[in-house]
Amino acid sequence: MSVKSSPALVEALAESMAACLDAPSLQAIAHLQLDATTQARLDDLADKANEGQITAEERAEYQAFIGISEFLGLAQLRARARLGLPLVA
Repeated sequence: MSVKSSPALVEALAESMAACLDAPSLQAIAHLQLDATTQARLDDLADKANEGQITAEERAEYQAFIGISEFLGLAQLRARARLGLPLVA
């Protein structure tokens, strides 16, 4: 079963999370990047999706990753804003 969240709900969650973190934690989130193995898996899933060669299981994995990425992107923006960093990495 897939659960969809409203953009406002996801934004509120990202803001709430950022509000309770100290500066070192905000720095870590602001600069968070995927490790090479995870990035390679994401690239593989994206290629398969673009080529129409993705399985149902892979599609579920890819869609879950996209949802998590959207949240993490918002969390990074909130962390950067709280730290006074440029909003673009």
